[in-house]
Parts: sequence; C-alpha cells; structure tokens
Amino acid sequence: MLNITPRMGASFQYRPESGANTIFKAIPAEAPQWLRLVREGNRFSAYFADNRGNWKLLDQVDLRMPRQLWIGMAVTSHDNRVRTQGVFEHLSVRSLSSQTQGLPPIARGGQDDQNNRDWDKSKGRGKAKGRDKDGDDDDDDRNQGRAKPRAGIKMTTTMMINSVKAAEC
Repeated sequence: MLNITPRMGASFQYRPESGANTIFKAIPAEAPQWLRLVREGNRFSAYFADNRGNWKLLDQVDLRMPRQLWIGMAVTSHDNRVRTQGVFEHLSVRSLSSQTQGLPPIARGGQDDQNNRDWDKSKGRGKAKGRDKDGDDDDDDRNQGRAKPRAGIKMTTTMMINSVKAAEC
C-alpha cells in the first residue's frame, strides 16, 4: 500500500507473505502529492512527487503475487471515533507496452496499450479509454476496477492525493 497522511507523510506498506506483520517505510511529505506504484513482475516500486514533478523512489520490494490482482483506494482515520474525508484526483491505471521496457517508470512518453484506465470521480468507478480488447468502444470485455497485465507488461498506477482531512463525528 502506498499512502500519504497528514502526520506520517508518505509511506509504503506491505506484507512479505500472507499473514505476516506489515513492514513499512515512511518519509516526511505533505499533501498534495503525486503517488505512483509500479509493478514489474513481482517487483513493486513506490514513488512520490510534488506538483513540480520531482519524482523520488520511496522504496521497492519483491513480493510473490498472482498475475491478476485487485487495486483500489481507501481512506481511514485509524480511529473509529473520527470521521475522515479523502480527495483523490487524476487516478490512472495502465499496462505499458513492451516498447517501454527498460525506461524508468517515471519517464514521459512511450506507448500505452489498450488497457489505459482513468478514474471518473463523479461516478466513483473506473472507466476505460480508447478501444477495448475486441477493437470496439463498448464495455463488453472491460474489467471495471481490475487490471490484468499480460506477460512482460509493466503496470503503473499514478494518482494525485489532493488532501486528506479528519473531522470529529
């Protein structure tokens, strides 16, 4: 999990194996921040950046994971008595073509494959852009909220965390 909090800054958390304790690395950072999680095979790399696009590697880890996995966003106050509000903007999930292999995950350009997805915050769900797998623009073969990288594909998730607010109930 890659996140940012008002008090703890940006952090990358993971479990080295199912049921194990969570390991995390945190660094000072304040919202708004861009967060990027890149998966290349079983290697996960966590990046963060300010609005000027100064990307920095927070951490990277090799985790044995299935090829297909669910992704999502979450907001928590870590206190059942406190209500929390989060604002997520500019969420995109994409599988990058093999032509981008070897480029830094934060490089501009390259060719995105046809699984480019953007988050539509007004509808609260993901939507695909461009043509889908059977070459048309309908939703018959899209996996809303789930991304399935093909063999040899680098998967990148980037989003802007604009603010995280906690308020008393």
